[in-house]
Amino acid sequence: MELINFSYLVANEIVSTTVPNDGLLLFGNPDSTRDDGYKTWAIDFTSFKNVLVSDLYDSFLGINSTVTQQTAISTAVTINAASGRITTVSSTLAAGGNAAFTVNNSEVTTDSTILLTVEHPGAGIPVAILDSPPSNGSFDIRLYNVDTNAFNNTLTIHFLIIN
Repeated sequence: MELINFSYLVANEIVSTTVPNDGLLLFGNPDSTRDDGYKTWAIDFTSFKNVLVSDLYDSFLGINSTVTQQTAISTAVTINAASGRITTVSSTLAAGGNAAFTVNNSEVTTDSTILLTVEHPGAGIPVAILDSPPSNGSFDIRLYNVDTNAFNNTLTIHFLIIN
């Protein structure tokens, strides 16, 4: 598996390589204090990849930002992050039915673009859409059950706010 394509400069020429499976890449950098004129460097891209993915996923995408809805499928939730997961109450939304709830979120503005995905391990086929344009501090999600069976479990709604 290729981890990353990497380009660097050696003797004023661009060298490109693919980081090998072990994740260690050796390259040279001009250094006039050395006899050969280059200082050898090594980058461990395995650690770099783990840190990068972790930082992006946890910090930027807010994967650790979660909230669980209380009481009913129409109960509002508050989650102040640019992205995260909303777990609904266990719902028995009927076939062909729909329900809406508000997400209070300090990251949202009237100009925000909000992406939604939904996962559901039980019966029914959920569809999640924005119920109306976002407002400063909140957006509304409408859930539809487009199946002939009622829901019988919780739903997990993933969201990403782009400002």
